[in-house]
Amino acid sequence: MNFYDNLMGMTADELRQLLKELNEKPPSRKGDMVSMLEEIWRTNPHRFLSKLSEPEKKILAKAAHSGSPCCDVEMVNAQYGFSYFFSQNSSPFIYCFVFSYKYLSEKEVVGDVLDELKKLLPEPEAVRLKTSLLPTSQSEEWHEYSAERIALTEIRRVLQFVAAEKVRVSAKTLLPTSACVKQIQQCLYEPESIFSPRRSYAWVVLVQQCKWAHARDGKLVLTKAGRELLDDFTPKKYADGIEKMLLDSGFDEMHRSMQIKGLRGKRAKRSMVAASVRRFYIAESLKAFPVGKWVKFEDAFDYIVASGHSFRVVANSEVLYIEDAHYGTLYGQEQNLAKVYFRIFVAEPLATLGIVDLAFSQTENLDLENCWGLDFLDSITEYGMLEYIRLTSLGAFCLGATSTYEIPMSKKCSLFKVLPNHEIVVIDANGFSKGDALMLDRFAKKVSDSVWKMDKKTIFWALENGDSVGAIFAFLEAGSVNQIPKTVRALVKDVVRRSKGVTQKEEAVLVTFCDEQTAAFVEHDLRAVVFCRHEKTLFVRSENIKKFRGGLHKLGILLP
Repeated sequence: MNFYDNLMGMTADELRQLLKELNEKPPSRKGDMVSMLEEIWRTNPHRFLSKLSEPEKKILAKAAHSGSPCCDVEMVNAQYGFSYFFSQNSSPFIYCFVFSYKYLSEKEVVGDVLDELKKLLPEPEAVRLKTSLLPTSQSEEWHEYSAERIALTEIRRVLQFVAAEKVRVSAKTLLPTSACVKQIQQCLYEPESIFSPRRSYAWVVLVQQCKWAHARDGKLVLTKAGRELLDDFTPKKYADGIEKMLLDSGFDEMHRSMQIKGLRGKRAKRSMVAASVRRFYIAESLKAFPVGKWVKFEDAFDYIVASGHSFRVVANSEVLYIEDAHYGTLYGQEQNLAKVYFRIFVAEPLATLGIVDLAFSQTENLDLENCWGLDFLDSITEYGMLEYIRLTSLGAFCLGATSTYEIPMSKKCSLFKVLPNHEIVVIDANGFSKGDALMLDRFAKKVSDSVWKMDKKTIFWALENGDSVGAIFAFLEAGSVNQIPKTVRALVKDVVRRSKGVTQKEEAVLVTFCDEQTAAFVEHDLRAVVFCRHEKTLFVRSENIKKFRGGLHKLGILLP
């Protein structure tokens, strides 16, 4: 499509109006009007550009300097704070430069004007992220959620809880049961509130998304990666799990918005954009965020869109609705739905994992607009009061923005005391969590409300169920107020040494003869394939049974 053909696609009345606004007398024939407008553009293009609004000039400049003819209105609106969209109220001159295919709603700049527009319109400035300071007004109270410190503590407790096979999930949806959520709340480093992520729910989903656990018979059990992370936590292992979470296709955070209906309907499923695609665009944008700097939620979302990482929840938002499918349809709100998803994703999965810190105000944000049913709602999500986000050092490392990360030095916990008689006595009942108790249950027997005792049977049971010596000692050293006594170390080492007494096992076939003399005769001739004899029974390795049969055949003996 070129400039001349685009003008020819307009009606005679539209062309006549353009010439009148340029103070030119329109000729009677349509072809002559098109030729006159083309001549004006070729000889004095500023006459056209002066009729455009500032957003329209920015849209054309963006297309011309980017090398792509697409008119990305959303990117321009997000970068400059416009609210422009193509409509009957747009300047009629913008349609001289852009056209749209009948089967597409997107508009493109006609090809033969791009080079000229690149000369006439200044190059748009680079997209910049606005950082902020939290307002200090006394009229507004802010609630900060420091995610990194909390996440590094809670992940160990949650994995301990999973290791004890106490986490129950729905067999169909793999989501936590209400009883499970209440149990997880006892593992949290800090209690949940309206100014924090719903971690008791989120952790159950996240350990599955990060491939640290999987469901078996309605319970979560640790995977190899989860066991390794619990036994020996490293930032690299943690980051590997988060990378798997970003690529996960089994869960969609959008379902956490209880007010938006139709997400599981057939029409929505055909129109939904994969959650992994949405997460990818958000993660790519967050890499550019400065560590430790607050960014207003609206500015963060605008930056994602302006930097070319715009995403959709559904291709056609008409399939979703509020309250009633006939009256509350979300037609035309694809961008607002993306904002709702962004709010949920950063506030729940990312903050729970320690990727971003959060700051909440007292004011709810609906994000949606001009929709029937909103008057009856206080919020669309549980995180309507989220106002600011801040990328953490842990988040920058896990998202690949930095190559190194040092775990902050934490004060040694003094939860219990390990005694020489193999008892473990809790001395800090407030700091001792449900997860700590479950971990002790794995290798010690509870003898009272605050005392556990280890013996050979409990330690052997732990080894049999997949626990390692390193994990046991790491847990004791992290929570004990004193050094682990030598008697305790000797007990554990003795059990481990004895448990490793068997070095190999293999299958064998028992062949019993009618008398001991025949068995001895066969053993003497076929000792290469027989490894043991007890009275009149020979033990033959399963892998040698074919040779054994052949040897018996040569001796004139049939093997049943």
